[in-house]
Amino acid sequence: MSFRDLNLNTHYDSGKNDLLNEFYIPVLSESSEYYRAVGFFNSKSLSLVARGLKKFILNNGKMKLICGADLSPQDVKSIMVAEKTPEEIITKNFLENIENLENYIERHHIQVLGWMVANNLLEIKIAIKLDDFGNPLPNYEGIFHYKLGILKDFDGNYITFSGSNNESNAAWSKNFEHFDVFGSWDKRDYTHLLNHIELFNNTWNESYNNEYSIFSIPEAVEREFIKSAPQNFNQLKFHEDIDIKDETEITLFDYQIEARKNWIENGRKGIFAMATGTGKTYTALGCLKDTLISEEKLITVISVPYQHLVQQWKKSLEKFGIMKLIDKLIIADGTNPKKYKQIEEILLDIDLDYLNHTVIIAVHKTFSNHKFINLFNQDIDAKFFLIGDEMHGLGSTTRQKGLLKKYDYRLGLSATPERFFDDYGTEFLFNFFGKEVYGFSLEKAINEINPMTDMTYLTPYKYHLSPVKLTYDELKKYDELSWIIAIESGKENPNQKTIEKKLIERANLIKNAKNKYDVLREILSSMKDKTNLLIFCSEQQIDKVLDIAGNEFNMDITTFTSKDKSNPIKSKGNKSERDIILEDFTNGDYDGLVSMHCLDEGVDIPSASKAILMCNSTNPREFIQRVGRVIRRSKNKSFADVYDMIIKPSKNSEFKDTENDIFEKEKRRTDMIGSCAINKAKYYIKLYE
Repeated sequence: MSFRDLNLNTHYDSGKNDLLNEFYIPVLSESSEYYRAVGFFNSKSLSLVARGLKKFILNNGKMKLICGADLSPQDVKSIMVAEKTPEEIITKNFLENIENLENYIERHHIQVLGWMVANNLLEIKIAIKLDDFGNPLPNYEGIFHYKLGILKDFDGNYITFSGSNNESNAAWSKNFEHFDVFGSWDKRDYTHLLNHIELFNNTWNESYNNEYSIFSIPEAVEREFIKSAPQNFNQLKFHEDIDIKDETEITLFDYQIEARKNWIENGRKGIFAMATGTGKTYTALGCLKDTLISEEKLITVISVPYQHLVQQWKKSLEKFGIMKLIDKLIIADGTNPKKYKQIEEILLDIDLDYLNHTVIIAVHKTFSNHKFINLFNQDIDAKFFLIGDEMHGLGSTTRQKGLLKKYDYRLGLSATPERFFDDYGTEFLFNFFGKEVYGFSLEKAINEINPMTDMTYLTPYKYHLSPVKLTYDELKKYDELSWIIAIESGKENPNQKTIEKKLIERANLIKNAKNKYDVLREILSSMKDKTNLLIFCSEQQIDKVLDIAGNEFNMDITTFTSKDKSNPIKSKGNKSERDIILEDFTNGDYDGLVSMHCLDEGVDIPSASKAILMCNSTNPREFIQRVGRVIRRSKNKSFADVYDMIIKPSKNSEFKDTENDIFEKEKRRTDMIGSCAINKAKYYIKLYE
């Protein structure tokens, strides 16, 4: 069958079409030649290329592939000082990348490509973007990012396709993608088709221009490809042959193994004070796995602050391989009306030796509920293990009730374990969970190189300050509130409720300063790329922020708040409203998310690369968590941008002392963020302009 017989569309849209089965596989099945330009040369991007190749290989089809190189600033520096050649960098990065492949499907896809290389059906070349002086560029300054495919059938017909198809693992089957198709038999398409073929051939033959350096894959990489491939074609597993749910387990990094070792040596008690994005969850699961293997009967409780984190932990348990080691998992949150009955039954079954291991994931509110506590106060023949995620949230007087003495093993997790302005609660938590047995600070995570990836553990970030002026009325009101607070505080028996109320009112005045909306407009205007953006604001600001971003700047933006439900929806594949919002954001359906507090703790959205902080409390945990949302490592993200609004004093003002007082309080926050930024020198200059 030729391409003409396939009844192809001129345009494909993932919202209407099954891209993989309606276009990609049918076209490849009738192809004799395939030329593809993709964005990055690494195992994950290449695994996509292997999709649908089964019939193409059986046709003895020949493939040429051009990939861009994923170069970090450290890679470029090594090349510039002649420590390593580009080929050596590419080899090192790829070999580490393929060695650390986590996904079962990706591993088998690499084997397919390896078999093609071994049988001379596939040639690969690498393209490195160059600056005006012929020097390589790190990927955040420029990449080879063609999105082009060319196919030829046995009758000599050609097809080219070009559009949004990014080379991600889900691009052909999950993401929102669209592309145009051009056929050689249609005169209207001929010019586009010839341009695509010419572009590919010029790039392949290194005659495009001086914009790229093009070279064949290094021999070491080619050997690794061949090494990965089975000798027999029938041993290959293609996408349609693979169970998507079958994934490999996570391998811990050296520092995570060290943390686990310290915790075990401390009697399986202690706190991991690890920065957001450094792998607290998997480190904790490493401790859990070791304890499950060590203990004949173990009841584990994982307590988390929010419902959406329950599902996130559940996915991590599955990915880490914990589900194979336990008899039953119980979700104990508002989505499960039978939770107490299920817990009662599983505790009885373990006590009677019918079962051995269970994990219960609860939200902090349920965990400290008297019904939950009463169930665990029973005399049960088993060991008990508590993992407190964002453990600082368990330090309030109400939540402390759930921290029972009967937990034999205890692990507290938090980037900032201390409770702000609560020395008693902090002391209680450290007495219960034990000392800090491992720490991984934000500064260390941003500056220290991970030997497994040759990049820092967290993405470095640039910090951009934008000054905000309070209006005359706002300054006057702030002064009045300060006066009331001072008078009440000076009384012999001050009314603490009055003081607290006025303190909150004064803090909200700063958070909701009127001029912040104009500053938001300035920030958005300065952004060349407004995607992958998180905006943190107050409840009072949220509607206005949506209007500015959505209507004035034509952004596809939505909210992520406590109003979005976190319980799984059967009709949506057991995904919650929050899951769907985050998934759509990751896939690029939304340019940005506007949130208040729900994104502060634990939500994993590595694709987010920019944050605007419109309002912050004086609690360091809040703004550190918000910065943490955008500095998690993600493909194509070499650095992040954090935009912050700071109240700065006027040069001449009757409220000079008040403005200086506000500025000093604001500076405590900005100094903590700015001191870890890659442009901290510019931060200090901007601060005192």
